[in-house]
Amino acid sequence: MNTATSQLLLLSVRTHHRQSDVTQLTHLASTITDWPTTVALARRHRILPSLHRCLSSACGDTPPASVMTDIKRLLLATAARNEFLTKELLHLLDLLQNHGLSPIPVKGPVLAQRLHGDIALRHFDDLDILVHPRDVRTAGDLLRSNNYAPQLELTGPQRRAHINAGWEYALQNTQKNCVVELSSGIAPRHFTSSLPQQELRSGLVKVIVQGKPVQALSPENLLLLLCVHGAKHGWERLGWIVDVASLLSTQELNWVIILKRARKHGASRMLLLGLELTRKVARATLPEEAKAAIARDPQARMLADEVAERLADLASTGRAPHKKLPFHLRARERLRDRLRYLMLLAITPSYGDWDAVPLPSKLFWLYYAIRPFRLLYKATQRGSCGTKTTRIRQDHDTQEQCTNRSKQ
Repeated sequence: MNTATSQLLLLSVRTHHRQSDVTQLTHLASTITDWPTTVALARRHRILPSLHRCLSSACGDTPPASVMTDIKRLLLATAARNEFLTKELLHLLDLLQNHGLSPIPVKGPVLAQRLHGDIALRHFDDLDILVHPRDVRTAGDLLRSNNYAPQLELTGPQRRAHINAGWEYALQNTQKNCVVELSSGIAPRHFTSSLPQQELRSGLVKVIVQGKPVQALSPENLLLLLCVHGAKHGWERLGWIVDVASLLSTQELNWVIILKRARKHGASRMLLLGLELTRKVARATLPEEAKAAIARDPQARMLADEVAERLADLASTGRAPHKKLPFHLRARERLRDRLRYLMLLAITPSYGDWDAVPLPSKLFWLYYAIRPFRLLYKATQRGSCGTKTTRIRQDHDTQEQCTNRSKQ
């Protein structure tokens, strides 16, 4: 991978550029010969708008005109797709609200409008909607009545177990090429102690999207969600860092609430990791409260250093499943959360269990007893490599790939 490409893309996501940055950007742009790969990598990391802004403002005529034309074409295509998805989101929110539900859109169009000021300035593939746990099935049925179908074919007990475990319930409209993910929390149950609905829905704000007011998470809860989501995926995408940097610069935040809520739910290190990483990579300005908290957690600083070093080669593939597990464990400050994470991974049935050992619905409860033995067998069979926890993580990653394909 051309080092100049990685350096150029990393510079492009900084919240502000010094004169030395502008000089370096111009020099790097002049050394790049493989622009198609550079543009493709920017798209993969969801930072094409940032790259375009930098090339236009800082690099003058250095990039070939054909490159700028191609980038503009891609941005226009994204804008058109985003507008279509936004209209679909507003339609689905009306549908759910008209049936007595209280949906909250997260990420997608609302995040683009809220943090970047324009739905065209953030790439998104699907629509994420938060609903009460009791309403996930009802919301799914309403979507099914509107030509959506579940991405995973599950029986009734499997669907209930899937939803209770905190996985997104993903449905797709193939005619519109649109995926909607219904969730009841900020992460799967094994990954974190999800914020209770009362806290998650506290301080809701209104965001105007295409002239219509839409309910959205408070800035404090949104920051926690973005940092937990980034930690869950090992911060493999620069666009997630751009989101956090934009939130810090555009939203008024109550840091007393943020830090207290993160400590209460065992998400302090994930929050601090996200903030420190955003400071290091995007040069975001942090308040004194956040700086003091980061200074007290050397493990958060160490993890941020490791992620930043890994991002120095943007072409590298995402972490293998077995490498995510130790990262996830280190991203927790409390021993009980690490033990809970391992225990739930070990006993919570997943799609792999249902596929490997088909059981009738009346015997579904047996999966909770079968899963540990199935994992132990997989970990000890001759010729297998990796530890038991590796096998556990890989098994649940199969579930995650099925339900979160656009996020991987």
